Amino acid sequence: IYAPKTEKLFSAAVSAFEISQLSDKSNILMMNGAILNIFSDLHKILNSGVPAHARQYIEKDYAYEISKCTEYIKNHFTEDIQIETLYKNVFMSKTTFFKYFKKFTSKTPSEYINGVRISFAQELFLSSDYTLSQVAHMSGFSSQNYFNHIFKKTVSLTPTEYKMWVKKQ
Repeated sequence: IYAPKTEKLFSAAVSAFEISQLSDKSNILMMNGAILNIFSDLHKILNSGVPAHARQYIEKDYAYEISKCTEYIKNHFTEDIQIETLYKNVFMSKTTFFKYFKKFTSKTPSEYINGVRISFAQELFLSSDYTLSQVAHMSGFSSQNYFNHIFKKTVSLTPTEYKMWVKKQ
């Protein structure tokens, strides 16, 4: 697929190897330059237009990494989840992580985490008599005010309104 580009890259690697075989220490700078050219060419190859048939395999890999993150979120939503930790643990850049997280979940990582927490809070309201403060804490929110804000944004009712609606059902 990338024959002309890979041929140039191979040629640069051979040059670097030949330079490294010379005993003259002054050639180290030349070798470093050749190696930098190799990395530069490799970067261009990797970031050039990836054919459509190859792109599906890359995205499948990202789907797996994102699914690992969503599974982690579902199992640890009551904890303080740092988004930086998520993308670093799956060895993705922040930009790539956010792009593919949104692509595969239709939500940003924060929206996804809050969605899992709100779903759990709704279950608590249905099956218990915990106070709003207790539900907020048990759902992984560090503040009741933030819980109230996210709940209203997600459910279109305040937690109090939702709790009263649940009691009527």
